[in-house]
Amino acid sequence: MKRQRKLIEKIRVDGELVSDKETIRRAFVRHFKQIYKKEDSTTLDLPQLTQADAGYLDMPVTTLEIEEALLSCHPSKSPGYDGFNLKCIRKVWPLIGEEFCQYIHNFFKTGVLNPSVNTTWVTLIPKKQGTTVLILLKGVLFARSSHLISNKANLGFRFPCDGPGRGGICQVSA
Repeated sequence: MKRQRKLIEKIRVDGELVSDKETIRRAFVRHFKQIYKKEDSTTLDLPQLTQADAGYLDMPVTTLEIEEALLSCHPSKSPGYDGFNLKCIRKVWPLIGEEFCQYIHNFFKTGVLNPSVNTTWVTLIPKKQGTTVLILLKGVLFARSSHLISNKANLGFRFPCDGPGRGGICQVSA
């Protein structure tokens, strides 16, 4: 009884009142196909690049553009995979700037990054002299002795890195 009350008995299709169940069903199917049909993506009216703009995008990146991009970022944001933030990079820019820019230019020329970018070297610097404990916990090394660390490095001590983008083996050097 309840189910029969939920049925639609009549609808208006193209201005005409219809009570035939099959006609009602087809009208609903046609209606929902119409409102949920896939739009033709070729009719998008997107702005187009001019020839001058397209040519500008194909030009090589300049050293000035690389420096401006670095200077436009907040110095304390987003440390790199090595833990250095932009404040540190800016401070040592006179030493590393030329090589850094060559690396970026080479990337844009070849489209290939040097595989060594994925190598993480962990250099441990003890905060106190004379400490003697080394702890390895979940891929993180806590150092307490420069002597012990240098001995481990000489033995080729390696451990798996933990964290996103850290696949492979970290190499410990003293």
